[in-house]
Amino acid sequence: MNEVVLQSILGTDKRNPCLQVCRRQDTNRLEIYYGAQRLETVVDDKNHISYRACVGRLYNAGLNRATLGSVFEVDRKTMQR
Repeated sequence: MNEVVLQSILGTDKRNPCLQVCRRQDTNRLEIYYGAQRLETVVDDKNHISYRACVGRLYNAGLNRATLGSVFEVDRKTMQR
């Protein structure tokens, strides 16, 4: 049986305590969870459009902007767009 290892890169936030972002070790993808439900899986590449769109959706969800900028290494203006 294969073991899946998830590394939490963005834990729960005070404004949105149910949203969590994890990095999957075997596929190098990010998985976004709302509670126990997986909402989305995106490529862990800062230059990929799905990665940037995901960060924008997290920004719109009200997560801490400073934390998003430091964890995902994306400029605040990019998140707003």
